[in-house]
Order: sequence, then structure tokens, then C-alpha cells
Amino acid sequence: MQLSSLTSQPLPEFLPDANFTFASHKENTRLLTIINRAISDISALRLDDIYAKWNKSAFVNQQSNNDEIAVTYQNVRFLLFFFAFASLIIIWFNYRRRRVKKAEQREIADALSQAEIAREKAEQSAQEKLTFLARMSHEIRTPMNGVLGMAESLSFTDLNNSQQELLMTLKGSARNLLALINDVLDFSKIEAGKLTLESVASNLHLIAKDVIKSISHISQENNTPITLEIDQNITHSYFTDPTRLTQILNNLLSNAKKFTPKGYIKLSIRIVEETVSNDNTYHIINIAVQDSGIGIAKDKQALLFTPFIQANDELNKEYNDNVK
Repeated sequence: MQLSSLTSQPLPEFLPDANFTFASHKENTRLLTIINRAISDISALRLDDIYAKWNKSAFVNQQSNNDEIAVTYQNVRFLLFFFAFASLIIIWFNYRRRRVKKAEQREIADALSQAEIAREKAEQSAQEKLTFLARMSHEIRTPMNGVLGMAESLSFTDLNNSQQELLMTLKGSARNLLALINDVLDFSKIEAGKLTLESVASNLHLIAKDVIKSISHISQENNTPITLEIDQNITHSYFTDPTRLTQILNNLLSNAKKFTPKGYIKLSIRIVEETVSNDNTYHIINIAVQDSGIGIAKDKQALLFTPFIQANDELNKEYNDNVK
């Protein structure tokens, strides 16, 4: 006897379409009789009750499965929402970062553009200043050369000792003024980055003697002698810029002369190192100016190479007045 009207949730171990039946070997008549009698003794009400319980069990299992599916769908929706939200945050962050980066790039580009404009204006201004100073230098050089020429012509006339000394002072002052004009022009070239150095075979003996000779006429009241000590091995010319070297020596010796009212001033030129390479001899030469003057205080030595700065303005004015 089959109970085809009874259904239940199939177990995982069985096939989904499996049916439960009660069976026995047909030769086992006694067992078949007991099974059939047991089933036949079940009342219709009891069968309905069993059927209801089985349906309820199946419904509960199905409901449980539905709840699990619902929870799974809810978790999946939560994960999808989380990933979508995280993706939006990442996209917004990248968009914001790109905007900030573009803004920084625009600021840098604007700053570079402004700097380029400022550089061009500065170069134009420096060029205009250099052009102006070059023209003024040319205009001033013309009468200065005339003064030097007339002084040189006057030196060939009959002059007494006093007149010769006055003439030497006049020529020295004219040369110093001409050197000052050159310094102003050179400073403008340095600012514009257009100063170039020459490489000319120069006689250090002649350069040193000419500078000392011109400096000796700065002040008639200051009789401090300037001595020259030059290495005996310096017997030939060296490639250098004689104009710049003369300017440097002139500045150093003129300061020494101004701030050394008595004592000594010494210009020394010596070889400190000699090297030979490819049959060429190279010398490192030390040129130094020493004096017994007031010197520079240690706390002011850091200002030595600062443009237009003097260690002591009052002291400088005092010595300028003495030179006059």
C-alpha cells in the first residue's frame, strides 16, 4: 500500500523525486498482514492529522529556506551598496586630486610665466643700463683721454720739480678716474652676466710696476713706500687678463695706501706650485698685498665682499679727508 498523498521535504541524501513506500517480501505474509492492518487501522482523521503535520514540516523547511535566501539577498545588496559607495568615494577622491593637481600645475605655469616676464624685463633693464653706461663711459673717456694726452705733452716741456710733481699727480688722478669709469662699466656687465675675461700674454713685472707708480701719486702727504717683491723665477709672460688684474691690484694698493699713514706696504708675487703636462709648464701664482695699516676688524671681515658696504663709514670718511 502506497501513501501517495503524503509529501515531505526530501533529505539531502535522497533524490529530489524519491517516494517513501513500505514493502516486504511477498513470501513474508505475516509482516505484510501487520503493515496492511496497521495502515488500515489508521482513521481518516489521523491520516489528515499526519498529512497536516507533514505539510507543516515541509512548509517550515521551505520558509526557513526562503528566510535564508532573503538574508543572503540582503547581505549581497549590502555588499553591493558598500562597494558602490566605496567606488564613488575613490572616484571622487581621484577627481578631486586631479583637480588639485591641475590647479597646482596652472599656478606653477602662471608663476613660471610671471618669472619669465620679470626675467625679460630685468634683462631689458640691465641691457638699457649697460647701454647707457657704455655711452656715458665713451663720452667721459673722450675728454679724459684729452686730459691725459695734454698732461703727457706737458711732461715733455721744461718744468721745475714742483711742476713735475703736480703734473704726475694730475696724470695719476686722471688715470684713477678713468679706472673708476671702467669699474662702473664692469659692474654693470657683471650684473648683466656679460663680463668676459681675456687671455693675453702679460708681463707681471710691468703690470706691478705700473700700478705701484700710479698709486704712489694718490696722496702727497702719505709717504708710505710701496715695495715690490717678485719671484726671481717669474721671467716670462703669463696668459691672463691684464686689465682686470690691474684693476684688482689698483684697488688693493689704493686701499692700503689710504689706510696706512705710516709703516710699510708690500706687493708680493711668487710661484707656489709648478706642474708639467704635455710638455707645458703651469704655475699657480700667489699675489698678495700686505701693509701695516689699521686692518679690518674680525666682526667686519664677513662684509668684505658685500657690494657697496664699508666696514666703518666714519673711519673711511676720516681717512678720505686725510687723503684729500
